[in-house]
Amino acid sequence: LFRSGCSVIRSGRSSFVIHEQASARVEEMRIEDGNSMGLVVESTAACEIVRSVVRRNAGAGLIVRNGSYPHVRNLQIIDVQSRGLQIVDGGGTFDACEVVGSRRTSVAVSGTSNPTVRTTVIRDGQSIGLLIDEGASGSYSDCMITGHVVAGISIRGGSSPSVSSVRVIESAGYGVHVDRSEE
Repeated sequence: LFRSGCSVIRSGRSSFVIHEQASARVEEMRIEDGNSMGLVVESTAACEIVRSVVRRNAGAGLIVRNGSYPHVRNLQIIDVQSRGLQIVDGGGTFDACEVVGSRRTSVAVSGTSNPTVRTTVIRDGQSIGLLIDEGASGSYSDCMITGHVVAGISIRGGSSPSVSSVRVIESAGYGVHVDRSEE
């Protein structure tokens, strides 16, 4: 258990990695100014991430991959240089999170991923707000996606998500772009 007051500042590699069936609860963690990824949950690791902040990392804010399904609540990902939240062949539950100012796609879901994303704010990214690609699915509800350059939501590559009560506001490009091709 990592509780209030724990910080990882300016790490040279990924700041916090939960790997290979490990289990962890991360609560009120602060991760800032790292040279790589903020949080990585991979290879069927089980974890809970609560009331934490990832800010100004050079890589993605949170990567979930390879069969991992974390429970994430009230995570803020702010001003990362890559993707805010990236889910590749994983899933999990993401409640009341905020992804702000990502330089690349704010939330990217791909492969066999099947997350549940609820009451999350995705805003002010320089690319796509929510990208669901490469056959991914998942449930996305009661979210607000605002202020993205390319598109608020992009669904492509044979993906089949369930999207309900999601508001897309002030997208400079597409509000919602759906391309079901397998390219």
